[in-house]
Amino acid sequence: MLSNSTNTALAIAILAGFVPQPSFAASLSSVSSRVIKFSARDSEATLMARGAASVSFGDTTIYIGTTQVSSINQNPIITSFTNGVRDWAVTNYETGGADSRGQGLLWDGGSNLYAVFTTDGTQGQASQDFRRFTTGGWLTSYGAGGGPRASVLLKLDPLNGSGIPGRGTFIRAQTSTGRTNTVVPTGLDFLGDNLVFLGNSFFSPCVPTAGP
Repeated sequence: MLSNSTNTALAIAILAGFVPQPSFAASLSSVSSRVIKFSARDSEATLMARGAASVSFGDTTIYIGTTQVSSINQNPIITSFTNGVRDWAVTNYETGGADSRGQGLLWDGGSNLYAVFTTDGTQGQASQDFRRFTTGGWLTSYGAGGGPRASVLLKLDPLNGSGIPGRGTFIRAQTSTGRTNTVVPTGLDFLGDNLVFLGNSFFSPCVPTAGP
């Protein structure tokens, strides 16, 4: 049971150079509240049938979801297809003991590709999880405790799906006792030169200007 579980809507503009260009002619986003499972071997038709969150420009579609690596562990997965042929698949964004899921994507069709994930903690080394991408972020770690789902926002290379070190951040809430509480993503968007994260937060959401 999560403590201090007042649910509030959250909108955060992630600043400080997170978005490299000041404007975008067009962009597409897709964020799912469901846990959509697939593997790096599944066909594009399978991903479409399962309703995986995806973004498309031209003949290329990028999908995000979750892979079940064991009976007690889930990891995120992102894969790209062009004309039905797989370009790449990445499953190593988080490979520790925490449960982590791929939830959504935002893409302008060019170099600006972002993914949002959820994770219930950190178990293992930073080299095994999202922390290797969030060293330059607003919140660089999951925080204290474990269990509640924090969000993680990363910038990716659309040519191969790799996370870009230093171009990510955790987004979380904090209880009155200082432990991490839940923030789940509901949307992503570009607003001018800002990248906007939309989510639902349990008490009390951290905000970039004031902390918890």
